[in-house]
Amino acid sequence: MKYKAKEGSHISDLDAEKIGPILDELCDKGICTPDEIVRIASDPKSVLHDFFDWSDSSAACKWRKQQARMIVNVVTTVLVDKQGRETECSGYESVPVVVIEDDIPITYRMYQRTSVILADPEKWDLLRMEIRRDLKSVQRKLRSYEGLATSDQMKLIDTAVEAF
Repeated sequence: MKYKAKEGSHISDLDAEKIGPILDELCDKGICTPDEIVRIASDPKSVLHDFFDWSDSSAACKWRKQQARMIVNVVTTVLVDKQGRETECSGYESVPVVVIEDDIPITYRMYQRTSVILADPEKWDLLRMEIRRDLKSVQRKLRSYEGLATSDQMKLIDTAVEAF
């Protein structure tokens, strides 16, 4: 079987070729779980070892950042449109922000209230581009599983991508 890394991933296709067979073996044994993957990776001789942060202090910090993301992602807000209809949506969105430091543009991400983003056409355009990117990812995923989606379903996702 041939393995590749997802586009934009932090691993290379070569890395994927090394990792894939290990994950396949775990699947074949019925034990492909995060706990088992970490257990195997904990061996310094394992191909997986270098893909993990084994420093407890920096790994703990990374985990806390992940927990912060999870907290932000579960908070919703109720927005009311001009007709008085309520819509529940994400309370916050991660958006790119560009700052200039020493005449060098630096892009990073930060959370902003969804209501603020929707009220600012420039910010809304950035969020729409991200939504479109996510929809295209779903579109590619459906196409990669030939026969998974019906032609009507594919037309719907194609229409959604075009709408954004």
